[in-house]
Amino acid sequence: HARRWGADASLRTLADAVARHVQERTQQGGYRPYGCALVLAGRDEHGCGLYRVDPSGWYAPWRATCVGEGAPALSEKLAEGFDELRDLDAARARLVELLAAEDRVVAVAAVAAGGAL
Repeated sequence: HARRWGADASLRTLADAVARHVQERTQQGGYRPYGCALVLAGRDEHGCGLYRVDPSGWYAPWRATCVGEGAPALSEKLAEGFDELRDLDAARARLVELLAAEDRVVAVAAVAAGGAL
């Protein structure tokens, strides 16, 4: 993208390109479709962002999301009280609390403007 257009791709452009690739593979003979969802997190000229790309090629921006076993229920719990979380530490603590309650392995990534990834 940078060579062709002279600028880095936005996070949305990246999510769109990945989703198109994944979706095209589902329609080509001889290829095995992708079987897992992907979460893209990053920052660009528009700020921080989070996108989820499903194996079907569907993608959407999120404020908080998860993938894998139990994801729908956990996503619903993440959404509850999300606006009450005042900072990154509170959000991280809430996520760890939810995952630990289900005896899950916890891996958390945070993206913040002006900070390291």
